[in-house]
Amino acid sequence: QAFVSEFLIGSYALLERLSVWRIGRAVLRTLHVRKDSYRVSWDQIDLSDPQRPQIKCGVDELVRLT
Repeated sequence: QAFVSEFLIGSYALLERLSVWRIGRAVLRTLHVRKDSYRVSWDQIDLSDPQRPQIKCGVDELVRLT
């Protein structure tokens, strides 16, 4: 049985999911891509409309990926 404990959102989150964190981070810095990537726990996101998920808290309450 599998379950979702958190969601990763943002450009850095994609790199983490693809396991190319170090190389990708350097590329994004070179391209001046914004670092707005976050870790969102399962209870901080509203999936009632799966096509348009919404966070249920302020961005300041999310854990930033660094």
